[in-house]
Amino acid sequence: MRHLTFISIFILLFIGSMPLGYGRSVVDSVLYISSAEELKNFSCQVNAGDDFSGREVRLENDIFLNDTTGWDQWEHHAAAGLEQWIPIGNRMASFKGSFDGQGHTIYGLYIHVGTEGFHQGLFGIVEDGTIKNTTIAASFIKAYHYVGALVGTIGYEKSELSNCHNTGIVIGERNHIGGIAGVSQGGTRVVGCSNTGPVTGKCDVGGIIGHYSTMGFFDGKYDGVTIYNCFNRGAVSGSQDVGGIIGVFKTISVRKTVDTLANCYNTGAIVSRLGAGGMVGYFSRHPRRKIVGYGNTLDKLTFSNCYSAGTVVDRYTLATDHLIGQYATGRIWGEVPNLAKTIEENSGPCYVKKAEIPLPKSRKLSVALYSSTEIRSPENIKDLEEAEMLSAEFVELLNGFAREHPQYKDWMPDETGINGGYPVFRE
Repeated sequence: MRHLTFISIFILLFIGSMPLGYGRSVVDSVLYISSAEELKNFSCQVNAGDDFSGREVRLENDIFLNDTTGWDQWEHHAAAGLEQWIPIGNRMASFKGSFDGQGHTIYGLYIHVGTEGFHQGLFGIVEDGTIKNTTIAASFIKAYHYVGALVGTIGYEKSELSNCHNTGIVIGERNHIGGIAGVSQGGTRVVGCSNTGPVTGKCDVGGIIGHYSTMGFFDGKYDGVTIYNCFNRGAVSGSQDVGGIIGVFKTISVRKTVDTLANCYNTGAIVSRLGAGGMVGYFSRHPRRKIVGYGNTLDKLTFSNCYSAGTVVDRYTLATDHLIGQYATGRIWGEVPNLAKTIEENSGPCYVKKAEIPLPKSRKLSVALYSSTEIRSPENIKDLEEAEMLSAEFVELLNGFAREHPQYKDWMPDETGINGGYPVFRE
């Protein structure tokens, strides 16, 4: 009996010695967070070296990190007492678990840092981890490099962003800036994400992801790129390679897989000095190297059932349509396969609103690396008049393709006027 009493006292003392505010742990390794203090302490725990690999974190409530009064003026008129957010995960200690917002929203996220502001967002760096069902709203994020509302940098073998949304302001003083993620590497899946806030940067700026790349991952262990059911309605601007969904989309064929960008839309204004597209600012697809034994060919690429109706402004355009700002394949390892042909062979139709000044459907580049290379718009990209894109027939056209693929969301008319009358996803 005395032995049991000693054990009970020991357990109580142990629990009492645990840091307060980390939420409550349960036997299935789930950490529950229900307050701003618990979320901040969770960030401290990860940044101290606990990567949460194999464990899950869940939000139980909406969370206010700051009073959101005047949040859209925080760049120039920050309220007294605003608390800077320290991102979850950094270059020394990344997050490798699963974070499930359970449909809740985090308000009042405030980041305003200078040249030291790398890998900034709710999360700083996520490796082989998941962020899902989370919204950032009434928030202001301004940093230097690798900046996104949800995460600065995410990637490697099995990372995922799903059902994540941003309505706040995202500003980057340099490159790799996105409404959801600044940069994604490796085989990250991006599904059902959206941005409706303004996103600004210099190079590689996207409504969803600033820079998505599989370049440098040559061992073939990564899954194919998967991006679908995403949309952007926010204004996205920068100096070079700016896209409604992705700023720079750069893949290399080292995998016997299919890369997918499908069932997405943009109605936000896209502005860049060089390389602006309603879907992607710069689209690069490099061949597999002969030295790895695969031959010098491109694997399948599906670019299907996407549309852009937003205004696209590109001062020094290399585009052949306003869906993709620049097409490139590269001469790095020999003969250049035709990217447009690769897209056509494996894709369904995509649509773009006709520009006031028509673009040439093909042109030759004079840039050194691509000297005399001819680029052209893939034949699956269709120009439509605005009236056509506002019609019920266009909704059915999009649904005809989506219903052939169960993972793609159905479309419906914009009955509430939230998207300028253009089709939206059926929730």
